[in-house]
Amino acid sequence: MQWLHLGDSNSAYFVATMKNKTASNYIKKLQLADGSWTTNDDQVEVEIVEFCKNLLGNTTDYLPAINRDICTSEAVLDRSQKMQLITPILPEEVVEALKGIDDHKAPGGDGLNAYFFKRAWSIVGPEI
Repeated sequence: MQWLHLGDSNSAYFVATMKNKTASNYIKKLQLADGSWTTNDDQVEVEIVEFCKNLLGNTTDYLPAINRDICTSEAVLDRSQKMQLITPILPEEVVEALKGIDDHKAPGGDGLNAYFFKRAWSIVGPEI
């Protein structure tokens, strides 16, 4: 209740709340990979960066994107398979795909989640 009443104004309450929030987000000490603890800010930063780098994996100079042997060989798909690739997408298929998406997931870059599209389908469906 205090926040609703005093939180948006630049008051002592607001400043105290922000100081408390900042303090609670601060990493005071961190356990290193070898099991020891550190309170050194620079060492904490280095440890976090290294941890995140390890999560992402290793870098490589070569990414095998296209297998050139397959591209230069004879056709891989027969005619019926090729025709299936160019058949129009039916509205029913779009609705079924939308039903298969979790309500909290956003299928596009606009930030609108699947729940929005499911609820507003009668309005936005024809456009999609």
